[in-house]
Amino acid sequence: MLVSIIIIILLFISYIFIHTIYNISMFKHFKGGYYVKINESRNSENCLEVYVNYVSLQDTDFKVGQLWTRPIGMFYGTISDTRIPRFRELCMREKLSFYIRKILLKTKIIRSIK
Repeated sequence: MLVSIIIIILLFISYIFIHTIYNISMFKHFKGGYYVKINESRNSENCLEVYVNYVSLQDTDFKVGQLWTRPIGMFYGTISDTRIPRFRELCMREKLSFYIRKILLKTKIIRSIK
C-alpha cells in the first residue's frame, strides 16, 4: 500500500514539474550543495566582466533562496589543480529526484520508510 502511494506521488510530481524543471539550469556544487542558475550579468563599470547569479536550494551553510554571484570563469571552472568541476549541471533525472526527495521529506514519507 505504501509503495503504491509513493509511486502515485512520484508520477504526479514528475508530471507537474517536468515542464518547469526542464528549463531550469540546476547545478550541484562539488561540496554537495544544490543551486539554480538565475542569469548571467555584466559589470556596470567595464561591461567586460561576466558573472553568474545563482540561488541556493538547500539549508546547508546558507539559507534557502540566498542569491550568490561568481565570475563566469570560476563558476564553470574546475577546482585548482584538478579536473573536478566547481559546479556540475544536473540532468533531468537528477533534477526530478532532487525535487521529489525534497517533497517526500517535507511530507515525512521517506522518514517513515527508513
